[in-house]
Amino acid sequence: MLPLYNDEDYAPSDIEEGKRDAALEDSDEEMADSPISRFNNMQEQTSTKAIRKHSFQHLENSPHITPNRAPSLRLFVSKPSPPDTVPDTNTQNFNQFKTSSKSTQSSYIRFLRLQQFDILSLQETNTSDSTIPSINIQLQPLHNFWTKYCGIIPFSSNHSLTLVDTDTLYTSDRFLICKVSRPHSFYEPYFILNLYAPASSNVERRTFFGFLYSMFSRLHATETIALHRLIISDNFNYDYDRDIIRSNRSFKTSVDWVTHLLESFYNCMSFKDLDSVTTFQRNISLRSVIDYIYAGSDLQHLITDANIDHLKPQWFDHALLSIKLSLSECAYHTRPVKYKKVMLKSSEEHTLPVNVTSGISEAPLPLGHGFTPKMFHFDNSDPMLMPEIEEKDGIHLLGLECSVGTYLKNKMLGLYPSFKSANINEQTIISLSYNYPKGQSTLFDYASQWRDLQSLFPTQKYNINQYDNIKSILAPVISSYKAGKSSSFNWLVIFRKIKALQVTYNIEANEEHEEENFCLFFIESVMNLQKYHPYLFEDNVKISEWDYICKLWAPVMERLFICSGLRLTWGETKLSIDDTDAKYDLKVDLRTLHDETVQRYSKEIDTSVLESAKGGPNVQKYQSNHYKLMIKRKTIIDTYIINGFDVDDIDFVQICGLDIVISNLRLSAPGLWKKSLM
Repeated sequence: MLPLYNDEDYAPSDIEEGKRDAALEDSDEEMADSPISRFNNMQEQTSTKAIRKHSFQHLENSPHITPNRAPSLRLFVSKPSPPDTVPDTNTQNFNQFKTSSKSTQSSYIRFLRLQQFDILSLQETNTSDSTIPSINIQLQPLHNFWTKYCGIIPFSSNHSLTLVDTDTLYTSDRFLICKVSRPHSFYEPYFILNLYAPASSNVERRTFFGFLYSMFSRLHATETIALHRLIISDNFNYDYDRDIIRSNRSFKTSVDWVTHLLESFYNCMSFKDLDSVTTFQRNISLRSVIDYIYAGSDLQHLITDANIDHLKPQWFDHALLSIKLSLSECAYHTRPVKYKKVMLKSSEEHTLPVNVTSGISEAPLPLGHGFTPKMFHFDNSDPMLMPEIEEKDGIHLLGLECSVGTYLKNKMLGLYPSFKSANINEQTIISLSYNYPKGQSTLFDYASQWRDLQSLFPTQKYNINQYDNIKSILAPVISSYKAGKSSSFNWLVIFRKIKALQVTYNIEANEEHEEENFCLFFIESVMNLQKYHPYLFEDNVKISEWDYICKLWAPVMERLFICSGLRLTWGETKLSIDDTDAKYDLKVDLRTLHDETVQRYSKEIDTSVLESAKGGPNVQKYQSNHYKLMIKRKTIIDTYIINGFDVDDIDFVQICGLDIVISNLRLSAPGLWKKSLM
């Protein structure tokens, strides 16, 4: 991705706020932010509440439902499905379409209607009562919710939308919140937040997100909305990776807002490592990632696909973001819905963004507060009727009136009352790798309690002293490096030394040389990587996770398990054992298997799992993979224990580009699991 500006643009500390805002701007508002337009916008914002209600009432009575409503509704269903089946849910996010041509706009709207969405989320609309009827004639929705900058339009009668009133907390025409439910309660309701952040001023944008964060805190505290069942479709008008992570330009947004997103929401584009793909491009040099779809923790595991496509430039300068959701069956039967987000511009220069959304069922454990997701089972019970956890694990700390597992689960119910974990068979995982006040340690009242817990269950470490003989074997290789020689000369000399040692420590001639031979093979693999695939070590080359797997890790892992009696299965596959967490339907990149023959039939027994990502993954991608591996490791250990095997801990591997992380999961006490970084 080409940079929009250099770091020098931010160096002078004496730049006035207005000038700095202009220098940092990656806005797509263009002339809408002229001084005259801003003055008009200020006048219009004073009547936001009136505009919202008036527009909705106006549209409720508008003649936009045609006699062909039933046939056109059938177009929104991807394929006919029996009542007991649940087809996939396609969720797409279309961003900004700008054109002054009526024919171009019509062709684009036809394209949108052919995508068979159920709910449309609109951004940067600049709509008025005079422009809304013409839009309805072309889109033919059931009803509408509008502000000046946002709109949410449902098309399917199977999903009932109601507007969440936030006027007593925060009033702005830059966001809309709707509650989506099934008329016959076939799925638990969820929520849609559609927002368009200020583009021309960092101060306005920061203030907007600050108020938004405060509002959500109060709405969640009063159970008006469920943040873990919230979809956020947005144009943030800041690039998180470029502005916040790499350049530390936190003044472009609210720190509380960003922290809340990282802890409680999932960037849907991270599902296929698309979170760094450009979503906005106005010309060759003006590129950024300012459009996102975020999903709450209950919805994350329903994502089955994610894509970013750049469509016709005459339609819009934002990319088309799409995710696919699968509605699983919980206490209710469910039906798929589509979620899309788009922007378009009318012939009168009124921009419209468009979004579509859909239903969800059960939930994983949220990412925040250091807890492992999807570790508890959940249902749609009334949170007010949930009992206290009664399970006991027998681990007690000074100052706690109950066991550690009981304490953690009760804390979780207090933080996230929407899921139920009162079953004695359900488990708790606690990560002791963090020091106070990080991770789950903040759930305890005193730092001493966390330290006592760490002392009770000390972190396991590999004993690497048993490999001291490898150092003496590699001594000739290390001493052959000449500081004054070229890299190509040193590469050749070291490579020859490695090949000579491989002859001496040949595993085919003597199986006792297995460990020495593997170390030599690994060094040779890295050297070949440096010579024949040097781009893997460059930061400016776009590389996928499978580049690392195919060129390095797959050969290394296959070589590691030679003569072990285990088989490796690559690709997105599920566990073959009796999966107690099968309803989460998680797949992993690599499984190590032990093959057995039972009554003339081959049976696979999972022994370990591996998950991979590209180099330098973001926090959400890393944590998502890490939690997935812990869930699968727990499932494997559960199965061993149920079948009578004395196995209470297993290691698992996580690959991030050229880095590798080895962790251990151990059943430390009945119902209490401990994870350690090795």
